[in-house]
Amino acid sequence: MKAKKINLEPYEIELRNQEGNIVKFPYDVKTSIADIILSQPLKLNGVKLLRNQEIASKIINCKEKFILLEFNEYLVIKEATDILDVFSKNDVELVKRILNAEEVEVDEKNKIWKWNYNRR
Repeated sequence: MKAKKINLEPYEIELRNQEGNIVKFPYDVKTSIADIILSQPLKLNGVKLLRNQEIASKIINCKEKFILLEFNEYLVIKEATDILDVFSKNDVELVKRILNAEEVEVDEKNKIWKWNYNRR
């Protein structure tokens, strides 16, 4: 089975505080992906909303630095990323992680995965 591997580790972004100083903050990748696939502009019907909520919960509850998503789960995230036009410079790394997610081969019998170096 093929899967997509997405890095869920927070990364650092810079924002201006009220005094005009640049302050560094961690960017919450998990919550941001969940927000993307549950956002109102996607105009999700009930069935799609529940499907997306299940994927969002899987991501939010992941204890690892990376998550392996089945290809159909990954497509939900990718398609939402393609549709939305609300991203800013702080989202560049997140969008790269989604669109450039590594394809891996998962051995379901032994629950192991290996890199697929033949990805596009």
